[in-house]
Amino acid sequence: MKTYRSAVTILFLSAALLVGCSSGGEKTNPSVPAYTPGADNSGGTAPAESAPADDYYYSAEASASSTSATDGPLTAEGLSDPATEYTVLSIPDDLDELQQEALRTYIAYDRATWEGYRTEDGDLSAVEATASGDALEYYKKSYDEYMSAGQHAEGSFNKSVLRVDMHDEDIRPIATITACSDFRSSRIVDSSGNDVSRDDWKVLATYSITLVRSGGTWTVTSWTRSEPGRLCTQ
Repeated sequence: MKTYRSAVTILFLSAALLVGCSSGGEKTNPSVPAYTPGADNSGGTAPAESAPADDYYYSAEASASSTSATDGPLTAEGLSDPATEYTVLSIPDDLDELQQEALRTYIAYDRATWEGYRTEDGDLSAVEATASGDALEYYKKSYDEYMSAGQHAEGSFNKSVLRVDMHDEDIRPIATITACSDFRSSRIVDSSGNDVSRDDWKVLATYSITLVRSGGTWTVTSWTRSEPGRLCTQ
């Protein structure tokens, strides 16, 4: 096993991690400066998180679609999406090619889940291209609950990626990404515009996200959520 550790300059999951269970927590891609919206970040990179399937074989088409939203510069500003108020505040320095691939897929997934919660239009193709197993099933369940209730997300979402660790890269690469997700400036609203957010929505939390690479394609397979502790200082 070979592990890469990367430090960050610091902070939704899209965008999208709420509540699930697993042991130890709740379950369900150069040097880069932190990104400050509105500032000139010439060095330049929404939310939710979501777990395991036995088959991770996906087509090249799925791989291409999963990164189309994040195929720009690998910077905090380049990975952000102003259109959906999804902001990446920081990512680790000195990531190798495999780590960069995993990070791009994770952000594509996270942005897709956040956008899905915002629009609730029934189109989950972007999420399905980047997730599998329990991660995908949990998101679908959560998504359907909001849609059935006529609710959707509004506001902004911030993400800080703390680490991208690689394991078993000579056999079947697995990536573990540690990130801070800040939902505190977002909300769930009903059809009348009333804020109906649950207590477990407007949170700042640490997420550990697992991705598996097979057939040249990364997919998010599981995640766990824990209290931010000292890792998240937003």
